[in-house]
Amino acid sequence: MSRTASPSHARRQSSNNYGNNNQSNNHSFRSRPGGVPSSSGSGGGGRLNSARVPSPAMMGPQTSSNQAGFPSIRNIGLLLGWSVKFKLNEGAAGGDRWVEGMIWCYDSIAGAVILQCPGTIKGRHTYRMIKVNQIKDLQVGSLLEPHPPNPSGMIPKILEPVRPINVTAIAMRENAAVLADDARRARIGHGVSRWAQEIFDALGKTLPVRWHQTSIIILDDVLLPGPFYRSEDVKVSGDNQNRMSRVKQVLEGEWSRLLRTEEGKQMELEARNAASATTTATSTSSSSTATGTPAPAS
Repeated sequence: MSRTASPSHARRQSSNNYGNNNQSNNHSFRSRPGGVPSSSGSGGGGRLNSARVPSPAMMGPQTSSNQAGFPSIRNIGLLLGWSVKFKLNEGAAGGDRWVEGMIWCYDSIAGAVILQCPGTIKGRHTYRMIKVNQIKDLQVGSLLEPHPPNPSGMIPKILEPVRPINVTAIAMRENAAVLADDARRARIGHGVSRWAQEIFDALGKTLPVRWHQTSIIILDDVLLPGPFYRSEDVKVSGDNQNRMSRVKQVLEGEWSRLLRTEEGKQMELEARNAASATTTATSTSSSSTATGTPAPAS
């Protein structure tokens, strides 16, 4: 029974004849009429048929000066990491221009290729964006990026698409970071000695503490005034003796721990000297005010 060949059958037969009659140019890309590239032989040019038009990313390096056209927009991404030379139609009238580099990125939506080109300084690179519709021809060189360790991976380099950014999650992280920084700043005393800050940090490891000017408030109703921050200076609002006893016990333990170190002794001595100097200056100022004589310059 004879069968009349359909148009699609005729196109497939024509494509097979093309592959059989062009053994000397197996590694070239074909162009559709009008200069629109195609790598599959069909009208859409979207599916790669390696039996008829091998891809350079699968077949290895090639440098064919008589390549008719360039890979389609969908398949040029297979050349990521390859050294190429593009022939552009943006040169002067009657002359085209060649650019050379490694395909570093390809954006199918924008229809653009980014080439990594050698820079003027050794070891540095420059990057150039080229619109695909400006490319008239290409020559494929060697693979500059290393092959993946998986031997079955035919595509040497795939860039993952950028995932959508969760703006709400970013705002929550920002607010949490601001609150954490505010809490950290609130634990730093202003106008206090190193000894006072050390006592505050030590108490804060086991008890809730906060600053009120130069005094330390513990458990919201226990006050530890400066400048020495001793256990006998602890005051409590109301008749909450249990909290005061707990604070005194912790404070005496921290005093004992700090004074066992040379740095702790030095900080405690600095606090005493600063307190003595403040007391002397206050007494001198009071005496001068009472007698009407100016206080000596410090």
